[in-house]
Amino acid sequence: MRKIKTMLSLMLMLLVAWTAQAQQGQYDVRFVEVESQAGIALVDVEIKAHAMDKEFHLAEQNFRFSFNEDAVMPYTEDNPSVSIQQELAVSGQVSNSFYAPHHLNGSLDNTISYNIELLGGEGYFITADEWVKVGRLAFQLTSSNAELNLTWHRIADFPTTYVTQKYNDQLIRAGEGDYTDLNAVSVSIEDVLQQDGGLQVFPNPTTSNGSLSLSLNAEKAHGNARITLTDALGKIVAQKPVFVEQGTQNYEFALTGIAAGTYWMTIEASEWTSKTQSIIVLE
Repeated sequence: MRKIKTMLSLMLMLLVAWTAQAQQGQYDVRFVEVESQAGIALVDVEIKAHAMDKEFHLAEQNFRFSFNEDAVMPYTEDNPSVSIQQELAVSGQVSNSFYAPHHLNGSLDNTISYNIELLGGEGYFITADEWVKVGRLAFQLTSSNAELNLTWHRIADFPTTYVTQKYNDQLIRAGEGDYTDLNAVSVSIEDVLQQDGGLQVFPNPTTSNGSLSLSLNAEKAHGNARITLTDALGKIVAQKPVFVEQGTQNYEFALTGIAAGTYWMTIEASEWTSKTQSIIVLE
């Protein structure tokens, strides 16, 4: 009788262990370059289950990764160089689940912590055959020729990426699958336009409601063009028509109504563009 009880206990332990292993989800994560804008790299964070038998309900997420500091503008509280541009599929109410607003609290230097908290419900069910877009990040690059590299933090790195699943009203850490890094993302608009002319801007940094002096050295460009000022999200905030001739020429650009922050400035026409200059506007 004792042998039977021992054998049953052992079988029960094996069954519990097997069930726990079978119920543990496993994830794959990747970065996807979305589009190119002058000075801004937009990148989506995506997740899926690693295999059909590893599908699970996605609960809380702490995506951790690093970027190369030489490609990204320095961080300031008024104008952070890395920001959440848009929450995507895993946002707010999803079916019967609720997620808190996404945030980057805990990020430090060149290490980003992208965090999402499950407030209620069973969580977003992720499958092995469909990538789920979590959110979109915006990186302010140091120049139009900068190349952005993003490297995931695996379980052996600190801080590590930490993804949980919801099972029987409990949060359980999901297992690691594949990580896909992102290399050499460039947002230079010169990829599609002929580059011509070194652009210099003074003073820089400058102040809001002040003015800028621009010096353009054009070797080939000639004709009607425009000075364009773009904000951190790629939105055009101001433009001024100008006429460009070969050689060195100077222009003035008023910053009336321009708020403090980091901006990008170019002089461009339909077939050519100057080099892009980053502009810091102080209050």
